[in-house]
Amino acid sequence: MKKTYTKYDVMKNAFLFMCYTGLRQGDCTNLTWGDLPVNSDGEIKINVRTQKAKTNIFFKIRKGASQFLPERKGDADKVFTNLKFSNPVNQNLRNWALKAGVNKHITAHSARHTFAFFMLSENNAPLYTVSKLLGHTNARTTEDSYGHLSNENIEDAMQKAFGE
Repeated sequence: MKKTYTKYDVMKNAFLFMCYTGLRQGDCTNLTWGDLPVNSDGEIKINVRTQKAKTNIFFKIRKGASQFLPERKGDADKVFTNLKFSNPVNQNLRNWALKAGVNKHITAHSARHTFAFFMLSENNAPLYTVSKLLGHTNARTTEDSYGHLSNENIEDAMQKAFGE
């Protein structure tokens, strides 16, 4: 989808940013530049208290995500200006996905599923880590929603734990 053109740049960049960070749509909509501090090495961190679960999310934003950030403004300014995932925006999101050849029902929340999929099945991240990154208060929530995506290899785990 990221190679497919849409005239709705804010929607596209926010959606792809959520795919790389796992943010909920509400947290992305309200994200300010103050939530994305830059350290002395130029690394951007995300430091958000989630609206839904009231948990803190703090991690370094990777290049894959930072490429979708617009030009930096003041700390109180929203990152994705005028972003609202309303019905018309969701329809634009679906149309963009169809144009990209994605024939599934896409919503803003699909970005979180994409993030969880890549973390669990493609990168073999531990379920507990993904739970923290998603801002879940209980790892059981992550397990119930995304546990089937875990691609953890039992033989590799046994090898790491006990050797040959």
